[in-house]
Amino acid sequence: MPGCRIGRDVVVGACSLVKKSIPDNGGTWAGTPARPLMRTKVLNNLLRESAMAKLTG
Repeated sequence: MPGCRIGRDVVVGACSLVKKSIPDNGGTWAGTPARPLMRTKVLNNLLRESAMAKLTG
């Protein structure tokens, strides 16, 4: 929407409708209207755990 700002380190899902500004490090947003799904810190932890699981087998 006009006037909305999407901050740094924010992931927005395909075909999502962002109706308000999302702050930096706002996490993952998706839907119509877009809603927060996951905070960046939680996503980073999940990715780190997944990578460690692959390394340790």
